[in-house]
Amino acid sequence: SSSECPTSLDFVTLALSSTALENDEVVALGSGKYPSPRVLRLTLFRHEMVPFLRALVNCQEEPKFEELRLDFMISEEGGGGGEGLFIQTVRLLSDAIVLGRIDSIRSLTILGKSSHVSRREVMFGFFSALASRKLPFLLRFSGEGFSVTDSEAIALGEAVKVGNLPSLRELILKRRKVDEECLGKVGMEALMGAVTESAEGLPLLVEIDLSSTHAGMGGRSLGTALMSGKLGSPAVIRMRNCSL
Repeated sequence: SSSECPTSLDFVTLALSSTALENDEVVALGSGKYPSPRVLRLTLFRHEMVPFLRALVNCQEEPKFEELRLDFMISEEGGGGGEGLFIQTVRLLSDAIVLGRIDSIRSLTILGKSSHVSRREVMFGFFSALASRKLPFLLRFSGEGFSVTDSEAIALGEAVKVGNLPSLRELILKRRKVDEECLGKVGMEALMGAVTESAEGLPLLVEIDLSSTHAGMGGRSLGTALMSGKLGSPAVIRMRNCSL
């Protein structure tokens, strides 16, 4: 009967796409105006990303999600509007990490790109945020939209070195195409060196994708990390078109 039904969303899993939500519903979900579901899986497109993250960052109480999975699909439609969306989204996401708003995150995917002049500064800020706060439950990170360079890989290495990504199983840093800025020998050696030098490294890692980068130039450091026993037992190592 209805009297026996729970009055909150405590035991509900929500798997939503923002195409099914109005803007005010996205804001309400981020700000905690809805009773927090135990599990939230949310795919955000275009202009819904910024309102959701801003509400999440500015909410008075920390979200009560036990499991959070976020996919950001950043479009450049609308006369370069995607560039502004990318910068705003990544900056707010960094703030959410630092403030502990997404400590329960299990999976984070960022697809898209930006040619904005501030993109490198903002992306470096994101990886620096990872080094400042532990995400104990993060299983999967896919940052294809970041087009990671050596600088960002070095910052990611700091997060690994201090043990902030202990549960990571999938690390996707592939790019759409190789260019002069992409991850190379310096960044690869810094990232794998952080694994080797850290207390635990990435002990649960099962997949790493570095395709369409120059990471192969630092391939020896990958071998060293594997031999250290601190890079889990990767069943999948993708390094296509990787300057091996």
